[in-house]
Amino acid sequence: MKKNNNKSGRSLLLQNKHKSSLPSRNAIVVKSNALVEASFDLTVQQLRLVHWLVRVVQENDEDYKYYEIDVPLFLEYLQLKGSNSARERIREVTKQLQERTILLRRGDEEWEQFSWLRYSRIVKRDNRLVLRLSINPEMIPYITNLKSAFTKVPFYMMPAFKTRYSWRFYEWFKQFADTGWFIITVDDLRSRLRFGEQEYARFNNLRQKVITPALKEVNEVSDLDVALVAMERKGRSIHMLKFKITEKTAHVIPMRDGDLDEHNLIIQRLVSYGMPSKEASKNIKKFYEHDREHLLNCLADVERKIEERFEFQDGNPLIWLRYILSNDQRSQPTLFAHTNSAPKMSREKSDALKAKLKQRRDAQQRHDYLNDLSNKAHRDFRKKREAHMAEQITEIPEDVRTAWVKNLKSEIASALAPFVREPDIWSHPIFTRETDQFLAEHGLPVFTSAEHFASIGFDDEHTKAEMKRLEELIN
Repeated sequence: MKKNNNKSGRSLLLQNKHKSSLPSRNAIVVKSNALVEASFDLTVQQLRLVHWLVRVVQENDEDYKYYEIDVPLFLEYLQLKGSNSARERIREVTKQLQERTILLRRGDEEWEQFSWLRYSRIVKRDNRLVLRLSINPEMIPYITNLKSAFTKVPFYMMPAFKTRYSWRFYEWFKQFADTGWFIITVDDLRSRLRFGEQEYARFNNLRQKVITPALKEVNEVSDLDVALVAMERKGRSIHMLKFKITEKTAHVIPMRDGDLDEHNLIIQRLVSYGMPSKEASKNIKKFYEHDREHLLNCLADVERKIEERFEFQDGNPLIWLRYILSNDQRSQPTLFAHTNSAPKMSREKSDALKAKLKQRRDAQQRHDYLNDLSNKAHRDFRKKREAHMAEQITEIPEDVRTAWVKNLKSEIASALAPFVREPDIWSHPIFTRETDQFLAEHGLPVFTSAEHFASIGFDDEHTKAEMKRLEELIN
C-alpha cells in the first residue's frame, strides 16, 4: 500500500483531481469481461451510479481517489424521483450500493467478492450541494489498464434504459457483438442476475417477466437488434439460450421524457457539463435565435476536447464552456453566419475562406487516418510482444520463473501487485521492463517496439510529428 506523505495537514480531497460534470456523450466505458459476467443485483439507479463512477475513474486514470458531482446533475442523471428530500434519496442509493456485493467466479471452486462503493458524502460548497464518492479499490484491476478480455459500451446509452435487467443483457450482447451470437445457460443467467432458488423457477415465467421485456427494450433504445433464436433442452427443461446479435447501421440517441425539441436537447447537453438549468435556459434565449451556430460550435468544441483528454482548469469543462460562450473565438464570420445587414464578402475573400476550410477538412481526415493507423500499430505490437514473451518464458525452468515472480512482487510493493495474477505478469504493462530484463539475463531475445515498427515499415516518431503538425493546422 502507498504511504501517506500528507504532512501538510491538507485534506486528500484538495490534492486530487475532481470530476464535477458528466462525461462526454461520446465517452466509452470499458469493463473487464469478468465484471460484465459477474453475479450481482442492483437497481437501475445503482447501475447508473456505478456506470458514472467507472467512467470518471477511467478518465482520471487514478485509483483510491474521491470524485465529485453536483447534486442537481446527479439527481437528473440517475432520474431519482420520490417524496423524500434530495439528500435522503441520494443517501438511500449510496447506502444500498455500499452494502451490496459483487461476486466473481473463478472456476468451480474459486470466487472473489467485494462491495462496489467505499465512501459517500454530501458536502456544501459555495452554496451548492456536492456529492463526494470513492469507488472500492478492489474494482481497479477490472476497470483500468485493460489490454484484453474487456467490453466497451457507450456512456450515453445507460440513461436510456429503464430496467436493470435490460442493461445487464445489453452489456452481455455488446461483449459478443463482433461474433454476432450470445449463448448462455439458463443456470448461468439466473446466477448472474442473482435470482433465488424460487425466483422465476419456471422458465416460462423467466422468459415472460425478464428475457422478453429486456430484449424489447434493448431493441428499442440501443444500437443493437437482438433475437432469441434457439432454446436447447436437457431432458424436459430448457438448458441453453442462443441469441442472434445485429449491430444497427444507424442509431438515433433515444430521447427521454421532455425531449420535445432542439431547445430541450441543447439544454440537456449544457446541463450535462454541470451548467445549472436556469443558466442553460438563459443561454438558449441569448444565443439560439440570432447565433445558434455559435452555441452548437461551443458544445462541439467541449465534447471534442473531452474526447481528446484535454486538461481543463480544475478538471471542469464547464469553466471552458462558459468562457468560449461569452468570448467568441471566431476571427471572421463563417459562411453560414451572415445577416442581411452584413457587408457582402468579396469573391477573393470567399474563395480564400473556402480554401482554408477545405485545407482544415483535409488535415482532419489525414489526422484521423494516421491516428487510426498508429493505434492499430500499437495494438498489434502489444499482441505480438505478449505472444513473444509467453513463448520465450517457457524456455526458462519453472522453479526459476516462480522465484523471480515472488521476488518481483516483493520488490515492487505496489498497490496493484497483489491484483496481478502470475500468468499475467509476463505481459502486464507494469512488469514489461522487468520481464524484458529477465529474458535478456537468460540470453533470450527481447521484442522491442522499434523492431516491430521497422518490420511493418511504420515510422512511429515521424507519424507523431506529422499528427502534431496536422493538429496545429486544424486548430
